[in-house]
Amino acid sequence: MANYKDIARVANVSTATVSRVFNNNLRISQETRDIVMEAAQKLGYIPKTGATENKRLSLIGFVISDSNNSFFQQLASQLEQFLQSGNCSLLVTYFESDTIAERNCLENMLSLQPAVLLYIPGSNKNGDILEKISAKGIPVLQLFANFYKEYPAYVVDDYHSIFQAINLLISNGHRNIALVENGHSFISQKLKGYKDALEANNVPFQEELVFTLPIRMDRDRILKKYIQKWKPTALITSDSVQMLLTMKTCKRIGIQIPDDLSLISIDDSDWLELFGITAVHVSHEEMAYDIYSLLMKLMKQPEEMKHFYYVRPVQLVSRESIKNFRM
Repeated sequence: MANYKDIARVANVSTATVSRVFNNNLRISQETRDIVMEAAQKLGYIPKTGATENKRLSLIGFVISDSNNSFFQQLASQLEQFLQSGNCSLLVTYFESDTIAERNCLENMLSLQPAVLLYIPGSNKNGDILEKISAKGIPVLQLFANFYKEYPAYVVDDYHSIFQAINLLISNGHRNIALVENGHSFISQKLKGYKDALEANNVPFQEELVFTLPIRMDRDRILKKYIQKWKPTALITSDSVQMLLTMKTCKRIGIQIPDDLSLISIDDSDWLELFGITAVHVSHEEMAYDIYSLLMKLMKQPEEMKHFYYVRPVQLVSRESIKNFRM
């Protein structure tokens, strides 16, 4: 029976390289992996563990756009618990909103060949790599964005998240309401919800109140300047990271919450609840179970999931971060 040495000889690589290929080492290029697998097939090699395919089917790849986002971290942690119960493992990699790093992460996943790829896109410029991943028989599931219409997507209801938040603020007498996004999000649904809610309440839209915060080290200074210049009475952030930055900035410049500025986060967390910040809440556990169920179906019936698109409902949890100007 053929062994690693035989495969190495036919493939003209080292036995260490053969070992790395069969152990799904991330550093092995796709070209080398293909050469080794072709040599193994010619020699009729069968892995001792029972087959490489079984090992591959136990690995789920997860490419995330922001390691600082506590929502993504909690979701990954909860998802991993479900996967472990199903004899699967989760490999998480981050690209920190960098388009080059994002592409590298996807190329590494292509080399690793997981059973399914979970992908939180930061851009819509990687269709060619996703095509290669799909051609290898690896299903792709987009999370929280639907940039690639040919792949299934599971998203949160951004439109109604903002719509509900605006309605709550206006019902408390606010009209000068800012929407602060991070520097890598596409905000089409959030912006639509923002505009529609203002229109429904006969409040004029002010373009300067929709602010994209650049991904730079001086974000604190930029946000401080923005608040001081436009003087919003209420501010909505796209996630808990932006909310933390906003709270720090307000403390440094002497803005009292909610007396001077009311806050809502389109993302909830334990510490937001602790500080009484009104937030749009989605259960991490329920969402993780949704995604786990979709992963299992993708592995068994990928064709049935080809055009899957699901919008997860949200719940606005009102806390102590909103001042009522009508009282």
